[in-house]
Amino acid sequence: MRGFVEQATQALLQPFEIVLTKNNLGVMLGVVDFPEMMFKQNLYGVAFSLGRREQLKLDAAMLRTRLDGLTDEDLREAARAIFAADRQAAVIIVTEGE
Repeated sequence: MRGFVEQATQALLQPFEIVLTKNNLGVMLGVVDFPEMMFKQNLYGVAFSLGRREQLKLDAAMLRTRLDGLTDEDLREAARAIFAADRQAAVIIVTEGE
């Protein structure tokens, strides 16, 4: 895991990665508006997204601004904080008979 994070954060952030993030998570996080078709095809998804945003107290406008201004150093700083050595743990699962 450490190697993956290190490799991923060494590369420069590409503009398409911001677009990809918005495409994949934008509706859920409120970073992009709900497509009108979504109301017709997936009302559950709309309700879930709205409920989750409220539950997590997300400030979608702030999140959109921060995402649009994301820098390589922001990404590295987040990786250092989230994947720091003092935040790591290992789990070993042994099934019966092994």
